[in-house]
Amino acid sequence: ELHADHYLKSFARIIYEYKIDSIEKALLCKELWDINNGRTLCVPCHKETETYLNNRITKDEGGENRLWHY
Repeated sequence: ELHADHYLKSFARIIYEYKIDSIEKALLCKELWDINNGRTLCVPCHKETETYLNNRITKDEGGENRLWHY
């Protein structure tokens, strides 16, 4: 079994930043579909990454704290 690991920028962060709230907006967002923003890992390797099922608080572009699920 393989997993998609969304890094350098998480799937959730892209959806938030582009205010994606519909399939139409998602389909038009090039960054959401950028294959260079991810990697394919086996499940055991994915579980070893620091971002696997981990919540982090980071600053958004406005300097506000945001909880991102990576």
